[in-house]
Amino acid sequence: MIRSVIVAATTRHAGVVTDVYPRVRCETPLPETLVEPWSADKALPVHSDGERFGQPVEWTDIDLKINYPLLGRLEEKAPINVIVEIVDAATDTVVAAITREVELLGRHDYLRDSSQEDMLAAFVNPRSKTVRSILGRARDLLMDRTGSSSTEGYQAGPERVREIAEAIYDAVCECEIDYSNPPALFSQMAQRIRTHDEVVNDKAGTCLDTTVLMSACFAEAGLEPVLFLTPQHAFAGYLSGKGSPTVDQIVRVAPHHSLSGSDFAGFLADLLNGGHVQPIETISVCRGFGQDFNRAISEQNDWASRDPADLDAMLIVSRCWQAGITPPIRLAAAAEGGAGQTEAASAFEQRVFAPPSSADDAGPSEPNAGGEPFEVTRAIPRRECASGWRGCLI
Repeated sequence: MIRSVIVAATTRHAGVVTDVYPRVRCETPLPETLVEPWSADKALPVHSDGERFGQPVEWTDIDLKINYPLLGRLEEKAPINVIVEIVDAATDTVVAAITREVELLGRHDYLRDSSQEDMLAAFVNPRSKTVRSILGRARDLLMDRTGSSSTEGYQAGPERVREIAEAIYDAVCECEIDYSNPPALFSQMAQRIRTHDEVVNDKAGTCLDTTVLMSACFAEAGLEPVLFLTPQHAFAGYLSGKGSPTVDQIVRVAPHHSLSGSDFAGFLADLLNGGHVQPIETISVCRGFGQDFNRAISEQNDWASRDPADLDAMLIVSRCWQAGITPPIRLAAAAEGGAGQTEAASAFEQRVFAPPSSADDAGPSEPNAGGEPFEVTRAIPRRECASGWRGCLI
């Protein structure tokens, strides 16, 4: 929720050096505690005179204990106040404070923001029962068409990959989904995304709904799904397995898990024009569109004549997951306490989930000045909070 706290002096006081530390608390209308109050273990000296006057000191180890299961039960938006206080270590008195109001979105709400587009990957849940049911039907179709029901990912080459993707597409079409606007939402800043179960059970979905559903099915079949975002649309895709480099090499060398068209146009052009990525129009699975698999891929297959800079982003789902933007895979299984708790992860999950990064484990910086009275110059939101939240949805 907060990545760092930075404090700077604003008024000179001759010869004064004060040791201070931050503490953080939250006020919410929720019935349970959302965030346990936190205080820094280490106080840092702030100089209010001399050469170091006005220079900031910073704490970066803001280890807030967040009640993620509570966030996972949040159905509608809720306002909270995040309060950061700067405390004089000698007297234990608050010498400065800052309050910021934060709006928590409901557990199914997606904020379309250029700085957080990768959060869409958290809605791709390959372990949902609906996805498994669709995969079962896809295997039946593969058996009828090819004599093999195997959904073996990339093991049998790019032609088999295409057969698997087509069977999944056709199985989703058989769900008889109708295009429908997003569910009502008490916020104009986000869009509610239906769960995979809701899309199939209610037979209703948007482009976002069908995109994350299709991507989840690709992932469960062992394919590497990608999510495409344009200014007014979203659609899915998968790494085709064609040519060189290999799928694993492409995933490893991708410069980022969220590839914006403006920043990575060259890399995207190589992937799309080289046939390494196969885009597919997913809204065409809805009734009334009447498009088969070949038509669905041809709808988004003209990137050789289009500028990849027109893409807001292409998200590599497995890289998003490795970055901590995960669907509710493991917690949901544990909560059920049944067979799902001991069920082996799919081949895709085994390949995707890597040891967590320690990039955010740095401690507080060395003192670099400050002053009295104090000003909290920045309390920077921590994006990983949203990642943990999505990982606890049930």
